[in-house]
Amino acid sequence: MNTQGLSVASWVFLERAAITYFDDQSKATVHFTSGFSGPNQSSVKPSEANWVELDFTYVRIFEHLTLGPIAYGSWNTTLPNPQSQFAVGGIIGYNFEKYGLQLWLAKDTNSNNWGNYATTGFLRFFILLDSDYHGPLPRSFFI
Repeated sequence: MNTQGLSVASWVFLERAAITYFDDQSKATVHFTSGFSGPNQSSVKPSEANWVELDFTYVRIFEHLTLGPIAYGSWNTTLPNPQSQFAVGGIIGYNFEKYGLQLWLAKDTNSNNWGNYATTGFLRFFILLDSDYHGPLPRSFFI
């Protein structure tokens, strides 16, 4: 893949770990991701950096509504001028029986060599595929 396009000629070893706690009123998750890149074989693309990401999510469940804070950060660990960012925000979701929606919005509170401070948002749509299940989405389904 020695091209001048978007491709790079390297591999990435990706590790993930998560811990989740939930009960009838709340759910909390800590998610850790790290990536270690192999040597780049491209003569026109720079090598990929190794990175670490950390994501915290907590929601409180009110009948069909979920609401709570989020925080996440990412750090490049091998660049001469390492990039990093950390953001905080909120998450809101609604359970519509067989499907659900979640929206989260976060603003960078720390940004080193990343460029400008960013505001990021995501919309998630959940669909329950079990046609034999009758009732709302299980509370453990969200986050």
